Amino acid sequence: MRQEILDMQNELMNDCKALSSKLNDLRVMIGNWEIKTSGTQSTLVEHPANTLNRLVKKLDAWEAVCDDCGQPTTVKFKPNPKWPVRCLSCYKKYKESEKQ
Repeated sequence: MRQEILDMQNELMNDCKALSSKLNDLRVMIGNWEIKTSGTQSTLVEHPANTLNRLVKKLDAWEAVCDDCGQPTTVKFKPNPKWPVRCLSCYKKYKESEKQ
């Protein structure tokens, strides 16, 4: 009987070690964030792909001057002299006037 208890204890210890090892490598994706779990500590970190996307979005921004008000603005397309560039507030005004 004693040997059975010792065997069960060893089996349980091995299961705990395997679980602990799995917990060390656990990564759960939540949107653009990742929970990295190591032992008993969890840390929320930004997923590397999200960081890259943010950098690419910054690279895709173009500096321009609003054709309506003359203020500097940033747009997500390369400005073309054939088409007007508008800042956000002028664009909203333009869209409102277009509805009427």
